[in-house]
Amino acid sequence: MQPDNENAALELGRLYFLAKQWAPSAKALEMYLKNHPDDKDVFLMEVEALSNSRQHESALAAAKHVLEMDPKAPKALLAAARSLYFLRKHDESNTYYDQYARMDTLSVEDLKRIGHNYRYLKNDSMTTVYWQKALALDPNQSDIYSEMANSYMRMKNWEKAAEMFEKKIASDSTYVTAYINYALCKQQLKEFPQAHAALSKALQMRPNYVQGHYYMAVVLTQMDSVKAARTEFETVAKIAEPEKDKYKNELKRAHRYVAIAYLQDKAYAKAVTPLEKYTELDPNDAEMWLFLAQTYYAVNRKEDAKRAFLRVQKLEPNNKDAQKGLDIIEMSN
Repeated sequence: MQPDNENAALELGRLYFLAKQWAPSAKALEMYLKNHPDDKDVFLMEVEALSNSRQHESALAAAKHVLEMDPKAPKALLAAARSLYFLRKHDESNTYYDQYARMDTLSVEDLKRIGHNYRYLKNDSMTTVYWQKALALDPNQSDIYSEMANSYMRMKNWEKAAEMFEKKIASDSTYVTAYINYALCKQQLKEFPQAHAALSKALQMRPNYVQGHYYMAVVLTQMDSVKAARTEFETVAKIAEPEKDKYKNELKRAHRYVAIAYLQDKAYAKAVTPLEKYTELDPNDAEMWLFLAQTYYAVNRKEDAKRAFLRVQKLEPNNKDAQKGLDIIEMSN
């Protein structure tokens, strides 16, 4: 390229840069830099234009070129860190961020990006350190409240997690997941009334949310509210039934709890259905088959009781209660 054309490309690149037309600016500056590879200032301008036009691979290459000329160039270090973040090279990104932080102050967005890097690297402890730094500079960062809370949950720091979920709820009172997770934290802290209140709010907004009803039922058992828990587990059984493959574990616990609650009340007829549904889901649970056999006998369904007792014996050949049940049926015939 002739000198006049090179200068024209440079001026055009600068004009586009001032107008924040990043992609055309980067293209024009590239034409100039082909013959001026040592012009650090123009390279830094190109780096910024490439970054702002989301050409992260090219921005990284240009930033590394500047760093070959000046290993401590702050703008190049920061551009490399950001480009690597967007390219999902999280460990390398943090290496450049560390170098930049020794020379200048990190912005809120960059502190958040470092936190995200550590999250992808599965280092929740460092994730929360950098997100706390971001919040210290600007507390109104509602986009990281939930993610920060999730990191604390993985660390089993239930108090900090609950605090973050509270902040998320304060910023968005319709965010159901925050209420649910806040309740789970309070459950772990054995603060069951607060867990119950949060779950109630969540279920007002999503009345057919299976997991919400399931967690509510569990909290009620921990509050020793047997009848309320039974009712809630019955709701779980009703709304989860159409997707029983997806909610198999929830349904098993629901049917088991409901059945045993009715057995404790000697409401044998009501216990039959949840026992049958449980054994459909887990046909190898000898204890529940025994309960079903005994319940069939209690409601005078002797043939069904016999088949259930035999099933127990198949699963546990030496089960004395099953043999006793079969003996009683034989004597009553």
